[in-house]
Amino acid sequence: MGRPPQRPIEGAFSVMPDGREICSKTPVGRREYNRRIVVMWKRDGCRCCLCGQPINLCDATFEHKESRGMNGSKRDDRIEFNGVSHWNGNMAKGSMHIDNYLEKPLFERIQLCLGRAISEAEKKSLSQSGSPDQMQSLSIHQTSEDGDECEFQPDMSS
Repeated sequence: MGRPPQRPIEGAFSVMPDGREICSKTPVGRREYNRRIVVMWKRDGCRCCLCGQPINLCDATFEHKESRGMNGSKRDDRIEFNGVSHWNGNMAKGSMHIDNYLEKPLFERIQLCLGRAISEAEKKSLSQSGSPDQMQSLSIHQTSEDGDECEFQPDMSS
């Protein structure tokens, strides 16, 4: 797989009268959709928008923060309104609005995204810190498909 284009791929998406963008269901539209995942992943520091935990690019899914509506009637694929998430978290969120989903306790969102239970020690650490970053004891080094490096470092400032 080659380096994704830096700019949107012409003809890969439609702009609706209200400004929403919808990537087409063609091969070129899929490439544009995937390009947007890479852009959001880099923008968000290689972290899931649902749980705040590091996410590998190959595991990142397009997370529509707004509900896509019945049959996608409100779908908006613009980068500035969306993010990336773990597949499990994306499935758990479903069509729920992001604000409603984020009301779930952080440890629950992390469990849903990672697909595993969090230990009592991790919960305690999380409740004391209030930050998902503090649950990370080691930094994780990641290289994206196009060679850009992404360093996962716990944020101990909060």
